[in-house]
Amino acid sequence: MRQSTTNFPDEQKPDQDPAYLNQWVNAARDRFGLRTAKTAFERRRRHQGSGATKNRWRGYYWRHMDLNGRVALITGGKRIGSVVATELARVGADIALVYRQSRAEAEETAAAVRAIGRRALLLQGDLRDPEACERVVDGTVDGFGRLDVLVNMASVYRSKPFDELTVKDWDASLEIDLRAAFLCARAAAPHMRRLRGGRIINFADWTPRSGRPRYTGLLPYYVAKAGIVALTEALALELASDQILVNAIAPGPIVAPEGASDEEFAAVEQATPLARWGGEGEIAKVVLAFVDSDFVTGETIRVDGGRHLR
Repeated sequence: MRQSTTNFPDEQKPDQDPAYLNQWVNAARDRFGLRTAKTAFERRRRHQGSGATKNRWRGYYWRHMDLNGRVALITGGKRIGSVVATELARVGADIALVYRQSRAEAEETAAAVRAIGRRALLLQGDLRDPEACERVVDGTVDGFGRLDVLVNMASVYRSKPFDELTVKDWDASLEIDLRAAFLCARAAAPHMRRLRGGRIINFADWTPRSGRPRYTGLLPYYVAKAGIVALTEALALELASDQILVNAIAPGPIVAPEGASDEEFAAVEQATPLARWGGEGEIAKVVLAFVDSDFVTGETIRVDGGRHLR
């Protein structure tokens, strides 16, 4: 941690003084870093009984979320992954994107990241291959010099009746939907340890997070995504002492599958308590929240508009 000889302003001045607040925040940021300053502000609020500190800090903090100099690796840069990438770039992160076949979509996302003023790196890899998982992580560090955030989004979603499932089908789903997340996390952990911390964000699904299957024909996918919840919890415990926080997102009706009919689209809206599809931005918000938090680990958050309630 960077050392500083910054002197703090008078502790007795009232929190309601805007000039004093800014002076105090700047001193805390310079000495300890942004998040430690937030913690100190919260302690002052509790001890002094002032609601003003909390409210003023909240506005200051969200306006100044800054990932400048940090690097995020996203596996799966298509659709939702593209929005996650650009939103991380907006708060300062440089972005590495892994694609298997969809290079054109990955190029579009990289162009959007660069248009924001951040660096983008494209890495091709079939994450069914354990060596590819190590290669994309090492490629990110080689290209950018570090790795702070790993977002495991690569997934396959195929429906097939139980009686038609083969061992190959089973392996194909679990290799991408579960094993690749573990292998990428394993490859990323040493690099994050050198930085004394990091964030790993996995992607599950709202159905296993809710504790029971809802649809037939998705057996390998359901098992793999249930495994992601367990993997997230176990990794969080394993890596806690390294200050590597591991969490997961369980999306529900975010964007309609390609080729969905109007009737299918409307049926999902009707089954969702909030009566709409969420949109990619809702996932990006939770990714940012997980990246931002210093004290949440081992959690899987449903982002499903209340779909699990019905």
